[in-house]
Amino acid sequence: RDLLAAIGLQEVVTYRMTSPERESRMVTHNEYVRIANPIAPERSVLRQSLLASVLEVVEKNAKAESIAMFEVGSIFEPVKNDLPNEPRELAIVMTGSRLVSAWDVKDSPNFDFFDMKGRLELLLSGLRLTDISYAVTESTPYLHPGKAAEVKVSGKVVGVFGELHPLS
Repeated sequence: RDLLAAIGLQEVVTYRMTSPERESRMVTHNEYVRIANPIAPERSVLRQSLLASVLEVVEKNAKAESIAMFEVGSIFEPVKNDLPNEPRELAIVMTGSRLVSAWDVKDSPNFDFFDMKGRLELLLSGLRLTDISYAVTESTPYLHPGKAAEVKVSGKVVGVFGELHPLS
């Protein structure tokens, strides 16, 4: 978290409870951990996507000139007749202008694919990881084809990043 803040991202903490409709852009699974007594109909299941929760924050702050944030949190994978798996994930979202306008900053370009790649390189370097590689991916339907990549550490895929698909 300290490294993520040091590279210019703000931390958010979102609800773990959501609805299948809210996650439909990011999640293709039909099975959810259901809450027996939800606080509201739109908070009836436990999330399977950290990104869907963070994008909800972006939507509510759409008027902001620049957003660069992250969340580290659990998602919930159902296990038949047992407690769910709760792997921790990282979601990073950047949108809007690279620099907030001021008297000396005019017409800053918007964040793009390479801004995210640069931040990931800084994070992985700060974690002292080596043997890092990137590969084009088209297996993530909510990411724009040709503007998405997998991050690999020692040949193992540890994440994906890219621009959201315009139809997502």
